[in-house]
Amino acid sequence: TTTTTTTTTTPVSLIMCAGDMSYANTIQSQWDSWFTLIEPLISQTPFIVAAGNHEVECDLHTHLPFIPYETRFYMPNRIQNAILNKVEDKYFHTKWGCASPSEFIGSYDYGNAYYTFTYGITKVFVLSSYSDTSKHSNQYTWFESELKSLNRKKFPWVVVLMHTQFYTTFKGHDDEMQTNLMRESMEPLFVDYGVNLVFSGHDHAYMRSKNVAFGKVVSSACDDATTTTDVTAAATTAVDEESGKHHKRQHGPIYIIVGEGGNREQHVKHYLHHIPEEWVEVRDKTVYGFGTLEVVNETSAHWKWIMDENDEGYSFTDDAWISNHFRG
Repeated sequence: TTTTTTTTTTPVSLIMCAGDMSYANTIQSQWDSWFTLIEPLISQTPFIVAAGNHEVECDLHTHLPFIPYETRFYMPNRIQNAILNKVEDKYFHTKWGCASPSEFIGSYDYGNAYYTFTYGITKVFVLSSYSDTSKHSNQYTWFESELKSLNRKKFPWVVVLMHTQFYTTFKGHDDEMQTNLMRESMEPLFVDYGVNLVFSGHDHAYMRSKNVAFGKVVSSACDDATTTTDVTAAATTAVDEESGKHHKRQHGPIYIIVGEGGNREQHVKHYLHHIPEEWVEVRDKTVYGFGTLEVVNETSAHWKWIMDENDEGYSFTDDAWISNHFRG
């Protein structure tokens, strides 16, 4: 689950990973071997991570989650040290703890759980799908405050990195508790404050959405819909159908699932529907690869999904110029 950002002078200048990294599942020697494998890359390039369900890794003795994730990484601009509490008994198994529960909400705040940083003219928010995301939670309050104070003239691009996906065309992780609760509380913030791009993993597949808010396409692509996606506001204000609330921004993010990095579980097996949902621009569940994002200037960014050159599946790629019409 990897996304890279690039500049015009270096092939890769930042790597972002949306969780589920080593699949160690509490076996620490597997973390060691994974770091050995990627050391040549991350020793030279900043490496940004979000917590996935395979990072939960409850300790057998203390029943605390995310201990290896907190111990092995130290992300930028941490608000304070992590606050961790024991997991509920329903998540814990006496043999393997709660190594990688797909549905999980724990008591996990700060530390590497959620944080933000700037990169050029881009503001990146890393969110935790497995912490409390309800309104008035620590994460929600922090995220809303950061968005309110953000200077969009200085940072016209806003990117979110998180593990679970608000929108998915794939069967398997499409109706999970923590994702539904997070979407209910936080999607209005994405819409109201003009988030441009949301990167996630969880599904072992690739998908790029159209601009979408509350389940509806809220802007149309310009020129060729298969190669260019426009972040222009829609003609009408986005409406949350569940609450009936009209949101002030006529905008919806593009959601990109980059879960085809490769793992022992292989690809997802099925789509939710044979015909893609109306908000799906591109989808694939057959090959492995990664994505690159180049923020060219305040109005334009270039996104590419690149197939692993060693993959023997059929050829697939995705290439899109994205226009940012929300610049403060």
